[in-house]
Amino acid sequence: MVARYLTFPQTQEYLGVSEGWLRDRMRLGEIPYIKVGEAGGNVVRFRIEDLDAFMEKYLRPATAGPLAEVEPEPAPAQPRRRKVG
Repeated sequence: MVARYLTFPQTQEYLGVSEGWLRDRMRLGEIPYIKVGEAGGNVVRFRIEDLDAFMEKYLRPATAGPLAEVEPEPAPAQPRRRKVG
């Protein structure tokens, strides 16, 4: 399987995020990237697999709509308190 790489603008579109948000994630080391060019040039690329793995960390199950297949379990009943006095 050949790894597929995205440019910075393609990555913004793929994730649906702003330039600032993406740069912050890069600076914090949350999203891996590769510098391309001589002596670590200023052109970067992102592997789609890395972006998907990053997004999987934030995946939450649907609670409503067509993707919600299982209804959430009801909260356990609270025990009744007896009146004292």
